[in-house]
Amino acid sequence: MISDAGKLYLVSKEFNWFNNRSVDSKLIQKSIYILQIIGLDTRHFYGWYTTGPYSSDLSKDIFDVSYNIDYYSNEIKNFELSDNAKEVICKFQRIFVFNMYNDLLLEFVASMIFLKKYYPNYSDAKIIRKLKEQKPKFKDRSYDCYFNAALIRVNNVLNVGKHDSNVSKSLV
Repeated sequence: MISDAGKLYLVSKEFNWFNNRSVDSKLIQKSIYILQIIGLDTRHFYGWYTTGPYSSDLSKDIFDVSYNIDYYSNEIKNFELSDNAKEVICKFQRIFVFNMYNDLLLEFVASMIFLKKYYPNYSDAKIIRKLKEQKPKFKDRSYDCYFNAALIRVNNVLNVGKHDSNVSKSLV
């Protein structure tokens, strides 16, 4: 049986999240949240935090893996991602092409998805206003380009997730 932290490490191999000693936990938090929306079953519960959707259980797993790489490398030796999990990861990677994969864009996208799920009847404009209320730093006009890039990806993620909503993609 593989632990939740082991599953995280298995997924991380597709993204190189733990390849150096500086781990970007915000990027991992937002990526896993979006992967869950698309259909990957990681069983993490998310609530709202200062940088958007946040899972304390996932945070513990990130910390554990980052300090015990050798242990988790050994744990996952006999496991591989399921074909369904690989499919979800490919969908994520198509939505977030290499040059657009950064923690700020992921923060925008994950936060907007979270708010859209919480306020399903809100228009995109109202979601953006709500996001600016929740995160005053985004009121600065220099962030406007991120809203446009994020909206495109939010709709892509939600459309992909909608088609796969009845199918839970197990990790292993």
